[in-house]
Amino acid sequence: MALTSAGEKKSFAQRKKELDETYKDWFAEQNALVEKYGIPLEEFVPGKRLDAVRDLDGPVASLKHEASLLVHALDAVVSGV
Repeated sequence: MALTSAGEKKSFAQRKKELDETYKDWFAEQNALVEKYGIPLEEFVPGKRLDAVRDLDGPVASLKHEASLLVHALDAVVSGV
């Protein structure tokens, strides 16, 4: 993909089409890796941990509330709130 002069402006759609065509093999490789291994560190996405805490039962049920508060605090730190 060569640089264009200021007079040769391309639309966003055209630039996207060129990018998709240029990197189609790399995109396919990345998609295959995600399908095979999943998304790295996905378990740390805000909200996912809270779902795991909500599923706790039995002897650890008394810790649910404290764990939930901790997860909310960590999410706030990670998201910068």
